[in-house]
Amino acid sequence: MKLNSLCMVGIIVTMCIMFSGGILMAQMGADIALPANGSTFTFNVKATGDNGGRTPILEPMNVNNYEEVHVFKGVIENFYAKGKNGEDIKNVGPYDVAHFEITRPEVYDVVANWYYAIVGSSLAFYYQELTSGDREAFLTPEQFPIVHFPLEEGYSFSSDKMYPFYLNLPKTGISIAPHYESRNYTADEGKIEMSVGKMKKVTVGAGQFDCYPVVVKLTTDTGSAITAAKTEIVHDRCWSPELNYYVTEKTTVFLNALVDSKATIEKELISYK
Repeated sequence: MKLNSLCMVGIIVTMCIMFSGGILMAQMGADIALPANGSTFTFNVKATGDNGGRTPILEPMNVNNYEEVHVFKGVIENFYAKGKNGEDIKNVGPYDVAHFEITRPEVYDVVANWYYAIVGSSLAFYYQELTSGDREAFLTPEQFPIVHFPLEEGYSFSSDKMYPFYLNLPKTGISIAPHYESRNYTADEGKIEMSVGKMKKVTVGAGQFDCYPVVVKLTTDTGSAITAAKTEIVHDRCWSPELNYYVTEKTTVFLNALVDSKATIEKELISYK
């Protein structure tokens, strides 16, 4: 099954001008380090492995090497995740969210929008949508942090159990189940583990940066019968306090479904502005 996941797209950037991110005073007075509004990050992306496990959301699966552009659009207050027809999922939120728009230069008709919930001092998986109609909403973002501020060696988080999320895929990519949607926003479940390693210097196309390794492992159970799938997605990112964004990401995907798949997607920042 082709499962598009928040975790399967990453970031890319190269130094054009001197850039410094801003600090958002978020809810409850927490400090959340975000780029300045309009900041643009360009990544080179390389994908290898089985097509079923490779779902970089903005590219045909037969493309193995491409560029991906991330633009920070700013913070939206009191935002609700959306259901199948774009309706607010009222039993979750609202949350203040950090909005990133993801595109590829040669693909103009497909755009992904990520909305990370600001939860205390963390950014967390909350909602993503594509122009293709794919939607994914994590119904308890407090249990799905992807980064915690300030970045600090040794910090870790682990969900205490599986928590529900909503997934709607108008086109799954397989003929026997061409469409998939969670039932009543509660059929699918996931959990996360996140840890921060020791700061190190990382050299990419955009330059050299002091970065904290941040590893996020997302485990999900989706579907039933022929659509049943267990997915493990590990994001290994190098997060730069200078840019308030990560400069590399290695994503390893294992999809245990009707047909098992494994893939690796690597992203390297090549420019930013």
